Amino acid sequence: MKSKRIDLCDILGRQRTYLGDDKIQLQPEHRLFIRQTYFHTFNTSNGSENRRVRSRLCQILRLSSYICILVATSLTHTDIAHLKDFPACLLGIQEWKDLYPITRDQEGRAAAIIADLDEQRQTIIRGRAQDQSTEPS
Repeated sequence: MKSKRIDLCDILGRQRTYLGDDKIQLQPEHRLFIRQTYFHTFNTSNGSENRRVRSRLCQILRLSSYICILVATSLTHTDIAHLKDFPACLLGIQEWKDLYPITRDQEGRAAAIIADLDEQRQTIIRGRAQDQSTEPS
């Protein structure tokens, strides 16, 4: 998926509507996507695509925990890796965030999800790395 800046904001807006305005209504599959995205944010494995994705996810996380949750539940590793003109996408997200402010409750809930994952970081990184080493080629 080669998304443009406006496409990315549209995707995030649709996901924001889907997850609910006041609370983040996560389904079980969302938790898996968030955990996988967390892995890719902090995994230090080699490969230019992995480094690009890690850098982009870290920038998104610095922008907002809530935006990071939206990205985790709506984009794949490949989608993130192949976003064209990422600095423009990041600027677009910031403008979108200013137009459609994130509530304290939304940001707080997202920050709590990230904090919970922070407590499990070593297990997530180690476990996901083991999963990848046992997958058939």
